Amino acid sequence: VYARKTQTDCCVLSLPVTNKEYRRVKRIVKRYLLRKDMLAYNYLGILGCVLNRPIYREGRYFCSQFVATVLEEAGIRLFEVQPGLVRPRDFRVSPSFDRVYAGRLCDYRKFALGV
Repeated sequence: VYARKTQTDCCVLSLPVTNKEYRRVKRIVKRYLLRKDMLAYNYLGILGCVLNRPIYREGRYFCSQFVATVLEEAGIRLFEVQPGLVRPRDFRVSPSFDRVYAGRLCDYRKFALGV
């Protein structure tokens, strides 16, 4: 991704959580990873998000929906809307998150490695 999408902008955020919340999120993500073959992208969910009507399909998520779902399953409810209506922008503007990095995706590796 770094080599192909050199002009792509990205933003890395951090969410302060308790140790208990962290363990719950980790356990939930592990559960999803164990059934990753049964998961797929929720293309119809994107349409529902645009129409402000969530479209849920079992085992299907778009990116921000997945993150919001995992957080909610862990008891971390950050958004006033259902996970199927959470957009990437909602994370960026939420006061709950700290911005770790904002810039070109191709430069993130250097940033992360401290180069």
